[in-house]
Amino acid sequence: MQEGGVKKFVMTPEQAYGELDESLIMDIPMAAVKQAVGLAAETLEIGDNILLPDGRSARVKEKSETNMKVDLNHALAGLNIEFELSVMEVAEPGKMLEAMQAADVNIATVSHILVEQRELAVEIKKKLEEGLDFGVLAQAHSTCPSKVDQGKLGTFQAGQMVAEFDKVVFDPETTIGVVQGPLETQFGYHLILVEQRTMNA
Repeated sequence: MQEGGVKKFVMTPEQAYGELDESLIMDIPMAAVKQAVGLAAETLEIGDNILLPDGRSARVKEKSETNMKVDLNHALAGLNIEFELSVMEVAEPGKMLEAMQAADVNIATVSHILVEQRELAVEIKKKLEEGLDFGVLAQAHSTCPSKVDQGKLGTFQAGQMVAEFDKVVFDPETTIGVVQGPLETQFGYHLILVEQRTMNA
């Protein structure tokens, strides 16, 4: 691609969050919902997320006085994800990273594993501590599109990620090469591996 060009990319469900599993869409009696979430059941709207008694996260699809239909699929399951990239500048291989390292910014190279349940994140971390490969576990469990590249997020500068994630990555106390987390953000629970960090700012 040349500078100024725009290219559209489409990520298929298999590459993103998997096919929609109809068996994960179910009706739950409203009495059971009230038992799980209490008085909040009355205020739930279509599209809201709830935590089921077994610890799984579900999204409200339909609601009546007697039943609630919930979906345990990821919100993007079964959907193509389309996005466009605009080329602002074409750099020689390696030059971009060198430029970032030389600039007055803090940068880091990071991989992560993102899951929806804290319990699963804890289980995966135990496997990592036992010596299992981070990339293999990312491909097997992560709900982030980066799973196709073993969880690698690449190199980015401070301020590009959500605040909680950024704080861990750029904290001088965070040890390079040691898995951090589980860390909860709006996206779920992260296991974070900082592979390299340059503090210039």
